Amino acid sequence: EELTHIPANTTFDTIFFGGGTPTMLPVDFWDKWKEILLGQFALSHHYEWTVEANPETITVDLAQALAAAGVNRVSLGVQSFVPESLHTLERRHDPESVPRAVEILRSAKIDRVSLDLIFGVPGQDLDGVGHDISKAMALEPDHLSVYGLIYEPNTALTKRRDLGLVQPCEQEFEADAYELVVSELQAAGLHRYEVSNFALPGEECRHNMKYWQNDAWWALGPSASGQFLGARWKNQPR
Repeated sequence: EELTHIPANTTFDTIFFGGGTPTMLPVDFWDKWKEILLGQFALSHHYEWTVEANPETITVDLAQALAAAGVNRVSLGVQSFVPESLHTLERRHDPESVPRAVEILRSAKIDRVSLDLIFGVPGQDLDGVGHDISKAMALEPDHLSVYGLIYEPNTALTKRRDLGLVQPCEQEFEADAYELVVSELQAAGLHRYEVSNFALPGEECRHNMKYWQNDAWWALGPSASGQFLGARWKNQPR
């Protein structure tokens, strides 16, 4: 139904599936979505189609289905390579699942792989931050997103903080951690093109740049936001 609001002659140059874990959807979803999309719209010759995924959800069948549908970029929610940090963040995967997921994706010819990391996790120190960066760079990603932890309302981690079960990091530590991230990634050849995003030259997330350059994008799905011809909106949650 939401697709009917998009002009029929629209040509997409970027697509982004995120906000949750879309790779939890059935494997055959991706081919069906491609049929729906190309049945009504067009893709530019040099399009970018990104899908967010958690490392433990990546299988050979899924990677092949993504590639067959036309997905050419995957953003993996790694968060950390330190088991204690993953436990604090209540993430289900283990560090070993990350290189396995990267290998599966590249074997399926999805070569553009981005990794997401988080710093400022309760109990983390600068050695832990450096360890995460080192482990991530060993996988030779072309893009890294490194976010400072935010305590979102009504989340389990925020409730644990409010109960005194976890102690947030000091702001001074977070500042030092961010400086370490910037320094290490710049030394590795990844330039910072946005506050939390780093990429090899030419490997910036083009869809992400639309937000920063105030371009137009369409919103599909609950709570998604869009912008077109100067108007911005957010879909109702369901």
